[in-house]
Amino acid sequence: MDTSTAVVGIEEVVHRKVRRRLLTLEQKLRVVAEASVPGTSVAEVARRHGLNANLVFGWRRQQQLGVLEQRTRKVKLLPVRVSESPVPREEPREITRVIDDGRIEIILAKDIRVAIIGSVAAERIDQVLTMLRRSA
Repeated sequence: MDTSTAVVGIEEVVHRKVRRRLLTLEQKLRVVAEASVPGTSVAEVARRHGLNANLVFGWRRQQQLGVLEQRTRKVKLLPVRVSESPVPREEPREITRVIDDGRIEIILAKDIRVAIIGSVAAERIDQVLTMLRRSA
């Protein structure tokens, strides 16, 4: 039985990061209008614009259904205010009473869980929170 192996060829794999182009609604509508002309090849229109023909077919279908405008991404910007000084933190309120059968549970990153169960004085809770702030 022959167990020899022959290497026919080696292909070099090149990984390129491809950025997606985000077309505006106007650009999509222009391509769809161009591809919707009777006798026009959708594949040819897509090639001219550097697009995949399936994408253009999808846009045409979405326009026919009346959802192309809804599915086109719209950039939503949120207002931002830059200030010189940091926003002052609200001072913690003083706890004046102790609850007999209470439970406080604090879940931190990396599955760290701190549970305070039962009657605990406010000073002890403050100590625990202070230690947690220092370790963060």
